[in-house]
Amino acid sequence: MLTMESRIEIAHPVDQLFAYLSDLSNWPQWLVGIQESRIEGSEKIGVGTKVRQVAKFLGRRFEVTGRIVEFDANKKIAMQVLTGPFPMALTMTVEGIGQESRLTTVLEADPGTYFRLAAPLVKPLLQRQLDADHATLKALVDEGVPALQNRIE
Repeated sequence: MLTMESRIEIAHPVDQLFAYLSDLSNWPQWLVGIQESRIEGSEKIGVGTKVRQVAKFLGRRFEVTGRIVEFDANKKIAMQVLTGPFPMALTMTVEGIGQESRLTTVLEADPGTYFRLAAPLVKPLLQRQLDADHATLKALVDEGVPALQNRIE
């Protein structure tokens, strides 16, 4: 099992940042490997919500199905990938630091037989991507992402 973790502080209150993160249609804006992301069925996110995504990894396109396994409003979203290149879990936790927020993302992946030989190369690649995703999110928020700006005004 490969485990990667990244933390970043973002100059927005927890509720605003969490609202942006919990709208999965926003994920392609800041998660490099995600090209499409949507909730299947109901429009409200919560435990048990099924997620459909199109992801690109190592130059290959994958259809990914996931399920929200933990959802605590303004605190945590956890998704378990059910189908895709390899089993993985993504957990995003938001905590307040005054008027700012700290986002901690943990990605756990089992490269399985498909990527097992490449695991020593995959882990640093995934870690760099996770750190870059956080930097992209921070830049979007700092520039005033429309979806986030609408919640601020």
